[in-house]
Amino acid sequence: MKVVFNKILHCARFGIITLVLILALSVLALRLVSPHLENYNHDFEKFVGDFIKQPVKIRGISISNRGLEPVFKFDGVVVLSEDESHEILHAREMEVGVDLIGSLFKWQFKPGLLVVRGAEVLVHQKKDNKIEVSGVPVATKTATNAQSTSDGVLSWLFEQGRVFLEDITLRIDLADGKKLNFSDLHFKLYNDTLHHELKIVGAFEQEKSQAFFKVDLKTRGSFFVNGIPAFFGNVTLDNWQFDLNSSVVGDSFFLPTDGEINLLVRNSNIVSKIFRQPIAVKSASSKLVWKRDEQELKLNLSKINFEDEWLRLTGGGVLLFPGGSKMPTVDIKLGIELNDISKAKLYYPAAVMPPRVISWLDSAFVRSKLLDGDIVLQGPLDKFP
Repeated sequence: MKVVFNKILHCARFGIITLVLILALSVLALRLVSPHLENYNHDFEKFVGDFIKQPVKIRGISISNRGLEPVFKFDGVVVLSEDESHEILHAREMEVGVDLIGSLFKWQFKPGLLVVRGAEVLVHQKKDNKIEVSGVPVATKTATNAQSTSDGVLSWLFEQGRVFLEDITLRIDLADGKKLNFSDLHFKLYNDTLHHELKIVGAFEQEKSQAFFKVDLKTRGSFFVNGIPAFFGNVTLDNWQFDLNSSVVGDSFFLPTDGEINLLVRNSNIVSKIFRQPIAVKSASSKLVWKRDEQELKLNLSKINFEDEWLRLTGGGVLLFPGGSKMPTVDIKLGIELNDISKAKLYYPAAVMPPRVISWLDSAFVRSKLLDGDIVLQGPLDKFP
């Protein structure tokens, strides 16, 4: 038995040594041919096009390695529509790593890593809620047509092992005329068969300042087969300006039918015409669980913890957005702690209250010890106060 085990161990060692030598020789061979790659530019365009399933144009080619993983670097990559009539994506750089071990075992090309740097993506939502990416339609749950070009590209991205997108600019034009501009985006996408992990950091352009965000999400299911699958994870927002004068929510074409996130907001402001001045938020957190269908969006809020300089709120509740409604019906109960009652005037809706009532409240709430109690808010929010 010991002899058999030693033979197996010897064969395993020999196999590993042979595999390492093959990998090393493969990397060396690729490095040797690197100066001559420009002569095969057309072949590499076909190679990359077959890899991403879209026509491409490439300005320059080089090769390097990460350990024993060869990495092809392509400069000035332009991804075209299937008929090559216009650009879908223009990237400053693209890197495609080769999983040599996986490729040798399967005897076919197997990518190890895809990196895209320096690209701008334009997303346009039409009035019929259909989505276009750089002018190319994307199939959605409401669309019954065949899978579109860009939908195929997006589906393909979620089939790769590792996808890194760096220094990305994203511009979204919504059907209601709003424009969302994101810059310095960095995506890290790790894909398994039915599990995906997505990490995003970046900046959001606001009217007077930039907001920053960090997203760490996990999903289960296949992307774009039946829409976006449910996701769960953590979202952190910094320096955000929440304008309550506009609609609470817009069209949720990017929102999966259900999901769960832990939301943390820091160093932000709540702006509303009903308050005397913006409310400066030190920290606000909550667990959000939602479920959406064609009739309504139901959002459950729990573990609410809000703090600014004077006020603390804790509690939870439910927001219900009926189909077609921008403002929810709410059922929320909050515990309140106000450490200076003279600051109450910052929180009651002075803009919609009679002047005599405002004057009386301002003179009545002068000073006190810590004030605590409960607040219950029920009914359609657009009828408040």
